[in-house]
Amino acid sequence: MEWILLSTLPIICPSEAWEVVQWYGWRWLLEDFHKALKTGCRMEHHNVQSMEAQWKLLSVLSPIALRLLVIRHTAQQVGNMLATDAVSQKAIQVIIYLDRRHRSITTAQEVWQAIARLGGYLDRKSDGPWMAGLMERMDAGHGRLGGRSSRRSSPSFMICV
Repeated sequence: MEWILLSTLPIICPSEAWEVVQWYGWRWLLEDFHKALKTGCRMEHHNVQSMEAQWKLLSVLSPIALRLLVIRHTAQQVGNMLATDAVSQKAIQVIIYLDRRHRSITTAQEVWQAIARLGGYLDRKSDGPWMAGLMERMDAGHGRLGGRSSRRSSPSFMICV
């Protein structure tokens, strides 16, 4: 199979061509990061009007989206890793509280599957874990665990997941 990558960058030698190929490979990670922000963190559902408020929201949600990607990557690469090596014990307790199918979560793979189910993953063979609605469910659980309504607060536990 042969493929051609078109670029507007000047390419003089093979190493420059391979550098552009590497940059293109990073595109998929950026796409996943965008999806984590858009669906996992529900960035578009927050009613912020000003550009300044959007930048502030992005600064809060970016570490959460990145953490979701790290957890997913860990589960895919080292799924049998201890769950407490992937996330905090408090995060595991929150996940168990929100996804009552688990009495315990012991591996990174189980952490990711539970988080994905909170985001709408139906656990069918044809599905891949995704994150739609995750923030709403995690935020609701944070409010219940904290004994207060979470509608006006940010889910601070997510940053340390």
